Amino acid sequence: MRVSALLALPYLALPGYAQDQAAQETERQQRIQELRQLQREERAERRQVIQAQLDTLTEEQKAALQERRQMQRRARNEKMARGPQRRSNRCQCDESGADATDS
Repeated sequence: MRVSALLALPYLALPGYAQDQAAQETERQQRIQELRQLQREERAERRQVIQAQLDTLTEEQKAALQERRQMQRRARNEKMARGPQRRSNRCQCDESGADATDS
């Protein structure tokens, strides 16, 4: 009990500090909410711009765009399936000792 009472002394001596902390936390939370709202608005604007662009595309252009997206998605999925790739400065030699890049 004594230790906890001693630990509480600085907070009792500095009530303004606790109020300042609470006010700062409130301001911080308000800024976070404002930033999130701005992000939502920006995303909505981007979606509107993209939708307007899509509305002007011909069916052939839409099909080409969809095909390109599918190719990008497949490439991304294949890359993720391979896992992290480490670059190596070592020689890429086969069993015969010849450099594989010399073929």
